[in-house]
Amino acid sequence: MLEDFDFAILEDANFKEDAVREEIITPILKSVGYEATGNMKIVRSKSITHQYVHIGSQERKINIIPDYLLYFEGEPIFVLDAKSPSEELVNSPHTEQAFSYSIHPEIRCDHYGLCNGKQLVIYHVKEIDPVAVIDIEANKNNPTIFNEYLHPEYLEMPEKRDFWEDFGIRAKKAGFNENQDFIFVQYFLQDICKVEDDLYTATAAHGEPDGSELLVSFDFGQEIFKDLLDNLPDKISEGIQNTISRQPFRVQTNCKVIITCNSKLGSVTQGAYEKFVPLLITDLMEAHFDPENECTPK
Repeated sequence: MLEDFDFAILEDANFKEDAVREEIITPILKSVGYEATGNMKIVRSKSITHQYVHIGSQERKINIIPDYLLYFEGEPIFVLDAKSPSEELVNSPHTEQAFSYSIHPEIRCDHYGLCNGKQLVIYHVKEIDPVAVIDIEANKNNPTIFNEYLHPEYLEMPEKRDFWEDFGIRAKKAGFNENQDFIFVQYFLQDICKVEDDLYTATAAHGEPDGSELLVSFDFGQEIFKDLLDNLPDKISEGIQNTISRQPFRVQTNCKVIITCNSKLGSVTQGAYEKFVPLLITDLMEAHFDPENECTPK
């Protein structure tokens, strides 16, 4: 994306807004998937018919036409304006003008941002402080962060930025199939949910050698569920059984329930927010309860 760009040139007085657009912003937008045509579309310098926006009884003139208006499926989704590297982006008049443009009746999008080549600053119309201030040079080899703040998937559902990558999806991508056995030793369950009469699901964190953290979804039937409860103290077992039998059919175990199991990859499943691949427990080797352990569910 920007691996070969010499960021020292940002200190050159001749490197201005047009260069920021060409050398920095365009490669970033293309890496996310925006093009001049298609579902994720870039419209440059889109003018508006009425140059004013009303806030209460006050009328505010819009003095700028931002460089980029990003569209998804025909609807405006992000306003982005380029500035020269010497310009401040946080708490500046530029921010106010980009905000006024983004809430204009002819535009109406929730997110807007400014980029001076050094930083990409992201705002939400309902927030005062920036949603994110991204150091571009520090992330020149990290397209993921630009994707998480500019892709429609995350603009429409910002909470997904906090989601961990799914273990099953990664395993599928790596070439593993349904015949491969996966043994999980001493995994701490965050919660257990009843999906239907003979289908339960539970989640646990998984750490990779590279330091990344994934989320594992375990699926199992009534027999495995009963086996799990039989391995827990009676009071805990009864509490789980009672809680999971009524709405919302979910019990937070907060990593106090620990299991060792053998499992296989399931099928790609559409969840409430994203697709995942559950691990189907074929053998619950061990389970116990540790009242001293605790975690924050993901």
